[in-house]
Amino acid sequence: MAEVKEILEQADQRIQEHRTAELAIRVVDRDGNPVPGAEVKVRQTRHDFLFGCNIFRWWRGTDEEIAAYRARWEALFNYATLPFYWRRFEPERGQAIHELMGRIIDWCIERNVARKGHPLIWNHDASSPEWLPDDPKEILAFCDARVAEEVARYKGRIDTWDVTNEATDCFRKESVDKLPYRGAVTKAWQEYGKVPFAKRFFHIARQANPNATLLINDYRKDAAYERLIEQLVDDEGKPVYDAIGIQSHMHGYYWGAEKTWQSCERFAGFGKPLHFTETTLISGPPRKATEIDWRGQAPDWNSAPAGEKRQAEHVEEFYRLLFSHPAAGAISWFDLPDGCWLGAPGGLIRKDYSPKPAYEVLMRLVKGEWWTQASAATDRGGGCAVRAFYGDYEIGVRANRKEAAAKFHLTKGGERSLLVEI
Repeated sequence: MAEVKEILEQADQRIQEHRTAELAIRVVDRDGNPVPGAEVKVRQTRHDFLFGCNIFRWWRGTDEEIAAYRARWEALFNYATLPFYWRRFEPERGQAIHELMGRIIDWCIERNVARKGHPLIWNHDASSPEWLPDDPKEILAFCDARVAEEVARYKGRIDTWDVTNEATDCFRKESVDKLPYRGAVTKAWQEYGKVPFAKRFFHIARQANPNATLLINDYRKDAAYERLIEQLVDDEGKPVYDAIGIQSHMHGYYWGAEKTWQSCERFAGFGKPLHFTETTLISGPPRKATEIDWRGQAPDWNSAPAGEKRQAEHVEEFYRLLFSHPAAGAISWFDLPDGCWLGAPGGLIRKDYSPKPAYEVLMRLVKGEWWTQASAATDRGGGCAVRAFYGDYEIGVRANRKEAAAKFHLTKGGERSLLVEI
């Protein structure tokens, strides 16, 4: 289609328009006089845009595998999705894995990595601990307590949450009595109603951390999801969520440019940032949903050279399109190595932790093409300007055998000029 071709051709132009700004730097001496001819170096240290990934394998594997995983992860990403699947997070009542979670959070903080907890409430078997009671009223009380306690406990350390996950599907009759949509949480969800049940947890999370970024998250991208989002408003008609999560697992086929763009356009109308929360593009043979065992893994689903080439091409197009859309705020890969979800070859690195072409593509884009490293010299008025991506910067200045340094955060709608004294 001509329209799709135009969308692709104009992606780089949109990226410059929506993801960059001119950073003006003025260098003066101690008396405030301009310093012409000063050498200015602008070095980006972090993106504002959230290039993320699950961090579920941070502690798993041999020492060598853990080291390789962390090194590959840290080199590329600035946003971590941490696992809060209730059944695994708190397998025994009152015995949650807080110590492990604390170590992962500390590692992220040391590297200036933003954190998100996923998920708080999910109408899925994996989010219903076996110790939950059968009575819907009691289940609801435990759900309320979980949201309030975890959001408050991690305030300042995790300030972004997938509050309700896959709420759209909890009333589909064909799913109710089958895996994965069963268990205590689903039972309570059905008892109290889809919208009231979902909405209450946003209110509880907001009370526990008023400054948190709260997401609704779903794999649905249709009118049913839109209707749910429309109803998640408070008594004044204001949305209770801060961002819209769109899952983007592509195990059966690649969406392509048209569907990717249409998904952005469809949900951008709600006026909130779009987070592509669960992205996988595979490097092996595609499989239909009916061919996948949702209860377990598929050990025979392997990566292949031709598939890796295709995956890399799809990754570049998908990320370029999303980064170019003004509504997109985050893209998170659904974990780094192959085999992490349903055994699919959906990683950016192989099972031996070597990088695939798709990983190299993202390194080239995120830390290359979309990463600002620039030098300039000041004019007679002591000024210079650099076109830069939104994010954090270290500025170095050298003139007349003197040096100065400064840090700056270039953000959309924020300050775009910096004065450096040398």
